[in-house]
Amino acid sequence: MDKISKAVKKLNSKDALKIADTIELLVKGDLKNLNIKRLKGHKDIFRVRVGNYRIIFKKEVKGVTILHIGNRDEKTYKI
Repeated sequence: MDKISKAVKKLNSKDALKIADTIELLVKGDLKNLNIKRLKGHKDIFRVRVGNYRIIFKKEVKGVTILHIGNRDEKTYKI
């Protein structure tokens, strides 16, 4: 099991459902209504806000790669 799946399993069902829906939108490329910002110092790494959680992802030609899911804290944005 990869670390993204483990992170989602640790969440309560309500938060896990929100994050799963957001990941589905990212994969589809429907970024219109998401709170997305680019991380400083990176051209292709972004974060999307889902309540108190952050999904860090990398935009690529063939889609997106989820790098990290976690609570918002100092360690969240260190990639």
